Amino acid sequence: MDCRLAPYITGQPSNQTVAVGERAIFTVAATGSGPISYQWLKNGTAIAGANQASYITPVVAAADSGSSFSVALSNPIGSLSSSPASLTVNPSVTGSLWFVAPNGDDSNPGTIDQPYQTIQHCATTATAGSTCEVRAGTYRETVTPNSGITITAYNFETVIVDGSDPVTGWSLYQGSIYKASVSLSADDTNQVFVGSDMMTEARWPNGDDLFQVNWAKAQGGTNPGQIVDLNLPALNWTGAKIHLWSGVDPFGNQTGTVTASGSGRISIDVSQTGTCPAICPTAGGYYYLFWHSRRTRRRTGMVLRRRREDTVFYGPWRGRSQYNRRSRQAAPVCL
Repeated sequence: MDCRLAPYITGQPSNQTVAVGERAIFTVAATGSGPISYQWLKNGTAIAGANQASYITPVVAAADSGSSFSVALSNPIGSLSSSPASLTVNPSVTGSLWFVAPNGDDSNPGTIDQPYQTIQHCATTATAGSTCEVRAGTYRETVTPNSGITITAYNFETVIVDGSDPVTGWSLYQGSIYKASVSLSADDTNQVFVGSDMMTEARWPNGDDLFQVNWAKAQGGTNPGQIVDLNLPALNWTGAKIHLWSGVDPFGNQTGTVTASGSGRISIDVSQTGTCPAICPTAGGYYYLFWHSRRTRRRTGMVLRRRREDTVFYGPWRGRSQYNRRSRQAAPVCL
């Protein structure tokens, strides 16, 4: 007995409506024993190279309106054809379509030949019911659009919106550490990426994994106001941040500030009262220290910030160099 199945359409192509100068996409959903072959047809004539489950038309003209699109499916067991789907092409409405491209200029009129450069400019220029058509490229911006507009990729082109800003102007600081001047927020919300890898701020004990943290263990004499640990590096930790995992609550964590520093101990302020014993610095509890300063760096693979100068220090990790050895061009570091 042959248990293989002939093709069966589970989703017919649907009618499409687009404007002059745009593309349409027709799709069929089918099941059956593979492999299934597809052949799309326009007005009953096979379309060369249209052999996938979806078909994207070329840019359409007014003359294409009323065309019929269908698809023939087959496998070694049988074949069938889909129901036809019609294409409606409307005139392009002047003023309702605005265009954006990486090589554009926000002083342009926003036409396809003279596009804007930023999505944000288009999104605040367009009025309700209008569309921003975005050409292929990477746009490093945050977009807050007007109400009632549509932002879409032009003709299915690949568009990437990246909210990070490239860090440039890197120079060698010392050893394998590089530095660059940046403009950062005054709080702790800044994040730095090297390529697609998110960097960690310098901390002690060292570590570059946000989920597998290296913890230090508090020693005898620890209480809600201080951490005692003879393994603490002999640094002035005043102003550093401390993250605690300590107390009878196994899920309880809290963050505080180091207010004073001495040999083998630090004074802390967690700005909370009444959390003991659930969340409470105690001997045997875990903690780590982090700070926007070069003094906490003990290994590579970390990002540090010096507030006074708005400077980021970067130590390459996993064998990377901040500079490309051949071109001496800065690697893509973004924040």
